[in-house]
Amino acid sequence: MSKWNKPKSTAVTATGATVKTSDDWVDATTEFTQRTCIMDIIGAEGTGRTRLALTAPGPIALINADEKINGIVQPFVRKGKSIKVATFGLTATNDKQATLTAAEMVWAKVRGWMNDSRRWARTTVFDTATEGWEVCRLANFGELNPKGNRMDRLYGPVNAEFRSTFKAFRIAGVNNLITIHQVKDHYIDKIVNGEQKSINTGTTKRAGFEEFGYIADVVIRTGKRLERGETVFTATIEKGWMNTQLEGVTLEGNDIRFPYILSLITETEESEWA
Repeated sequence: MSKWNKPKSTAVTATGATVKTSDDWVDATTEFTQRTCIMDIIGAEGTGRTRLALTAPGPIALINADEKINGIVQPFVRKGKSIKVATFGLTATNDKQATLTAAEMVWAKVRGWMNDSRRWARTTVFDTATEGWEVCRLANFGELNPKGNRMDRLYGPVNAEFRSTFKAFRIAGVNNLITIHQVKDHYIDKIVNGEQKSINTGTTKRAGFEEFGYIADVVIRTGKRLERGETVFTATIEKGWMNTQLEGVTLEGNDIRFPYILSLITETEESEWA
């Protein structure tokens, strides 16, 4: 007799309800069939983050935190791409309760837009998720940096709420999601002459919810440099989904497009991501 137990055909919930499980198993296929992606774009302002996001297939739902999109969106619309924009903004004050109340309303709207976009948009762009994370914290705490003895317990429910807002796109599996993040200086703690000091590494990292590095399938870092008097925009693949060999590869010029990047990473036709 085999030592392995057969899978149970039912499971029982906490309330005692029975759920059938035996029909949930499906055979894994040999082909990569997914044609939606969660992409996180990180970079300094003015490095082409939003422009890259708008190369994704439309209709596009652009949820933006009063970003400077005027002049960036129009060329795509003129070429026939359907883009709908919803804008949010919030200014925190010293009045904690007033900030909490205002942030609750803004965050509820943002979550509603995210949910609504999954019904009609082929791609949802959240610009920026850094500011979205600030609004989420303000909506829960009334301040950005609350104090507590157990930060894991304090932030646990808030982290779960923010995470679920974006992971809903993976569960649905019918839309692309592109989040845009600002960057901040990267510091590390070191012991110097017997004292712990925070040392600037000279690099930058994602500003905001750090788990996005795990949530995203693909992470792109945008940049730019001046070459012979011309600005050259760059996009470096920091996380390449299943194709880790491409991590560290930098693209330039016309290659900085969502369909091309995804075709390169997944080794599929570019037309399948357009």
